[in-house]
Amino acid sequence: MATEHPPQDLIMQATVIQKLAIAVNHNVTELTRTRAGGPIYTVAWLARNLLELFVWTEYCTKSPENAKQFYIDAVRDFDDIVKVIKPEDVEEHPGVKEPLAHFSAARTELAELLDPGELDKQYK
Repeated sequence: MATEHPPQDLIMQATVIQKLAIAVNHNVTELTRTRAGGPIYTVAWLARNLLELFVWTEYCTKSPENAKQFYIDAVRDFDDIVKVIKPEDVEEHPGVKEPLAHFSAARTELAELLDPGELDKQYK
């Protein structure tokens, strides 16, 4: 018998799977473009990314609970990255400002689906 899941868990699972699919598509496009004449280390890096994306996709499609845990840990990763970038780093390296803004916007979007206090818990 199928387990009933709250709609927000199914929405989160669908969101995770969609974002993983976008990442797979991006990496496949880059790998196809790079393998024709790019450095071998870039090809290897992209191939490794695809392997990791395959593992995470399989994990997240198994259950909404797995997808939720992956999602929460991803937001925690965003938080950790944003915390280590100091304002003076942004001032010294103006090229960091735009990617950091995109990063912060993605983090905000992801956090909207989480319950209050969820990010205060430990990584799984």
